[in-house]
Order: sequence, then structure tokens, then C-alpha cells
Amino acid sequence: MVILSNIIRSNLEKLGKGTYNVNETCWFAYKTSNLCRLISRVRYSMQDSLRYMVLSSIFYLNDMIQDSCYSVLQCQEDMVWGENLTRSPLKPKKHPLFVLDLVLDSKSVKYTTPPEDFGKAVVDLFDKGILATYNVPRIDGFVMKNLFIGGDPVILSVYMWEPEVARTREQIQKALSKAEIPLRAYAEEFTEYLELHNLDIETYVKANVTNLSSVKEVKKEVRKHLLEIRRMEQSLPSSITIGPFVVRVKPVREALCNKRKVLAKRTLDHFADKLRKQLHMASEKCHSMYRRLRVRPESANEEKEKKAWIKLLPEQLETYKETVRKLLVEYEIFYEFYHYLPEADVNKKFEAIRWPIKILKEIEVALAPAGPRRKTRTAVATS
Repeated sequence: MVILSNIIRSNLEKLGKGTYNVNETCWFAYKTSNLCRLISRVRYSMQDSLRYMVLSSIFYLNDMIQDSCYSVLQCQEDMVWGENLTRSPLKPKKHPLFVLDLVLDSKSVKYTTPPEDFGKAVVDLFDKGILATYNVPRIDGFVMKNLFIGGDPVILSVYMWEPEVARTREQIQKALSKAEIPLRAYAEEFTEYLELHNLDIETYVKANVTNLSSVKEVKKEVRKHLLEIRRMEQSLPSSITIGPFVVRVKPVREALCNKRKVLAKRTLDHFADKLRKQLHMASEKCHSMYRRLRVRPESANEEKEKKAWIKLLPEQLETYKETVRKLLVEYEIFYEFYHYLPEADVNKKFEAIRWPIKILKEIEVALAPAGPRRKTRTAVATS
């Protein structure tokens, strides 16, 4: 506006006083001058341009909304999405307009922004865009700086009640309202995951994992979680386009898969604790044997009792080996599922394997004749 008025003034000021006097101060003289007719012509041209611009903008907005919503316009309120959550039959003609995140809370499945808010926001933007053109000032006051013009005259724009404007607003509202239907239907399919989302891990472990007694049951439980992870990775998309919306599902999918991973890990951790305790109890028996073997008898009677006890050890060691063998077989489950075992557990396992060898060596020492050892020590001392 300022640039245009400056161009008009700079060109007409050269003419000086007369019918194109831009420095006129008399209102009557101005109204009867050619300059008034020129400015009126410029004003009507600007008014026509403004009206064309506003109508073109709202029609373009409507076309953009209709193109993105054309596939959802026939959706009914009772629509059911179906089992396939990765493929959308409701694509826009060109590009989607909005992005939403699907979220699960304790009671329902919803979106980060309620879908109905988009319709309200677009219609509000539609109205505010038209209202913003109501304050475009007329050029008269910028050109005729020395002439008093009362009030703040503005260029006439498009009225909100005009049939074309009202019809366009209604079409936009209807299209975005229809676009909400498949979004609600899609979210409804995720209600089956609310139980897993709200599941308390500690409660689940106490109710289900602590009762697992065999490696077969543990494998079944872990495989159940891993199969669920694979199923969710295949059946839940990273994102999906539904009409004018791109729905991001990846955060929900990752959260659900991570929860299943935690449940599988806690199951294996609990089983590892159980095996560790069993291995510790078995190793403690060997440790007890080893400590007793290293105690030297102080009398012939004690030596006789010790030798009688040593004769029973091979059978006890065989029982121990069988127990450890079974535990080691059960330990294979951790390698099967690539489950990390603490270094202390690994060391404990190898220590349990070495116990029979240590005890057998100590038995040999305990049963070795005392005489030769004493003679050897005496011969060494003499030499």
C-alpha cells in the first residue's frame, strides 16, 4: 500500500496544482477532480484483486481438503477397520495433510491430538483468514496526505455470509468430520493391546513365572513372548496413511515389543536364579567333602573312620555329577535364547564342573601312606 501510494504521488506531484493535485486540502475540490476518479479506479481494482485472492485461497484450501479426504467421504459411523492394521484402503489423492501419534493409556486408545480438533482448527483458520482481510486500508489517505479523511476507511472484502463462502466452509467441515470415522475405527482395533500395556511386570512374574518348575515350561513361556514380539512387528506398522492423516504407530509397537522382551528376560532371569541356587547347594556338598578330606586324623580310630567315609565318596560324586549334568543341560536354554549370564554365574558353573576332579585328587592325598612321606622328609633332612 505504501509503495503504490508513493509511486502515484511521485508521478503526480510533477503536475503541480490542478485536477491531479495530490496536495489538495479542499474536500469539494478533490471530489470533483480527475484525481478522485483515478484513486477510485485504483481502489476498485485493489478491491477486486483482494476479493479474487480471498476466494481463490478458500477454494484452494477446500480443494486440498477434498483431495486428501475423498476416500473417506463414504465412511459410515459404524465402520469397522478389520484385522489388517498395516494396509490402508483410504489413501488421499495427493498427499496427507496432518500427522498424529497413536497412544495407549490405562483405559483407552487415543491420539496425541483428538481428530475432531483438526476440523475445528481448519474452520477457525478459514474464518480468521477472511476476517484478516477486513482491515486493509484504502489508498486515499496514503495519497492525499494533506486532505482530512474521517474514520479508518477500508477496502471491502468477501463477507462471511456469502453463499460461496458458507458452502465452502460447510464442505470443509463435512470432509474433516468424515475423516474422523476411520481414525476411530483404526484406534478401536488396538484395544486388544491395552491388557499388555497396563500389565504390571512384577505382578505377572509372581503369578506366572514363579510357578514354572521345568525347563520345558520356561521355554514355552519365553517362546510365547518371542512369538508375540514377531507377530506385533509384522502386524503393526511404523505408520499408516488414513485419508488426510498420517498415523504414527511405531512408538506403540516399540513399547509393546519392549514389554514382551522384558517379560521374556524376567522369565529367564528367574530360571537362572533357580539354577544358581541348585548349583550352589550341590557345590556346597562338594565343598563340605573337600574341607573334611583336608582335615588330618589325629588318631588311628579317626583315620579308620575317615577311610570308611572315603569309600562312600565315589558313589556320592556320581550322584553329584548326575545332578550337575542335568543342571548344565538346563543351562543350555540361556544359549538358545542368547540370554546374558553374569560372570559370577559362569564362574560358578565351571567351578561346579571342577569339583569332582579336586575331590578325587584330595582323596589320593588322603589315602597316600604316611610312612613313605615321613621317610622322604627324613632323607631330605639327612642329606
